[in-house]
Amino acid sequence: MVRIGVDIVDIPRIRKAYEKYRDRFLKRVYSDAEIDYAFSRIDPFPSLAVRFAAKEAILKASGLRLPYHRIEILGRPPQVFINGRKGEGFSISLSHSSHDAVAVVIWVDTGN
Repeated sequence: MVRIGVDIVDIPRIRKAYEKYRDRFLKRVYSDAEIDYAFSRIDPFPSLAVRFAAKEAILKASGLRLPYHRIEILGRPPQVFINGRKGEGFSISLSHSSHDAVAVVIWVDTGN
């Protein structure tokens, strides 16, 4: 079975969540590697927002129920990792403007 997940995130919403909750927000949603990558950028919020969108799209496509920080989006091109292991069957596309971040995920369920 092939399933698709799509999500769009308002980048200012992620900035506001960070400003209000700081590390609590980051640790609840992102892995250490994702946080390090985002804050290596001039503006970390597009990177954080597009990863949030990706996690939502992954959950929609796969039907998994996981804490956000257990889903990682790493590398270029982006790859999905779940609980520290390569997520099998996922294809992911990420993009953002100055205001919005979007992720599209295709998941092929091989039954494994």
